Amino acid sequence: MLEHIPIRWRLAVVSAALTFVILAGFAVVIGQVTASRVRADFNNQVAAAVDDLSDRFSFHIDNVGNVDLDGPDPNLYAASTGAVVRVLQRDGRLLSHTKQAPNFGILLGRTAETAGYRVETRVRNVPVRHTPRPVAVPLIVQYGRRTSVVEATVSRIRLFLAGGVLGGTLLSLLGGLIVGRRAMAPIAALTAGARGIAETRDPGRSLPRSPADDEVAELGRTLQDMLDGLEASRTETEEALARQRQFVADASHELRTPLTSILANLELLADVLDGERQEAARSALRSSQRMRRLVGDLLLLARADANRTVPHTATDVAQVVVDAAAELGPLAAGH
Repeated sequence: MLEHIPIRWRLAVVSAALTFVILAGFAVVIGQVTASRVRADFNNQVAAAVDDLSDRFSFHIDNVGNVDLDGPDPNLYAASTGAVVRVLQRDGRLLSHTKQAPNFGILLGRTAETAGYRVETRVRNVPVRHTPRPVAVPLIVQYGRRTSVVEATVSRIRLFLAGGVLGGTLLSLLGGLIVGRRAMAPIAALTAGARGIAETRDPGRSLPRSPADDEVAELGRTLQDMLDGLEASRTETEEALARQRQFVADASHELRTPLTSILANLELLADVLDGERQEAARSALRSSQRMRRLVGDLLLLARADANRTVPHTATDVAQVVVDAAAELGPLAAGH
């Protein structure tokens, strides 16, 4: 298919294809590395947040002897990241949670993905303050964030990379067309010059020269040498034809004088001789007259080749036939 399109388009398409392959490979590698890094950062943020949150809780005993939980408000703590928080005891009793937090249960491992959330679970022995002796109560803290957030980020990164690949390929195609057009400009100039020479049939015209010393300049010099050779050959041919025309004209002109003398003598012999000798003299006279016409025709052709105009005159065909019959009469006797 590439063989049927212009060279500049061929260069542009090949350049764009190579650019697409390079950028696509680069985008795949960068996309995988970036996606892994984004997911790892997301997981680290979730783990760091649950560790920080679990260290902020404590218990105290109120005036009636009940144990109450002290710590940050889960809704305020998770508001900036859109996370969900659940704080439970070992028996599954829910002590605190964010609004619309899913029920993950108490059987999750340290790290889990469930219900579209990345959930980090920490079990802490939280101390009870203001007691005569140290007392700690087991506490389960669950902190989760939607995995769709990080996947949306990864998708945006991949979309950005895909747009970069397509944009780079398009720019490469346009750049290839511009470079190809500039590179083909000297060849287009040579083509226009050759077309002008073909129209005028004048190999003496010069082809445009390329300013750069490259393959195109070498092609131009080769074509110019060929045209110079054709011009020299045409000049030699025209000179040879001119010499030939001059020779024919000179020979025809020089033959007219001896032919005139021969015709005069033959006319005299035809008048003084009789019998077969007279007939032979008349036959030779007719042949000489025919030769004089041929010489005249040669001189006429030589003048026509020299672009001289000759007036047209009517031809007496009957006289031509009579002369031809008289010329062949002696040869046709007895046949």
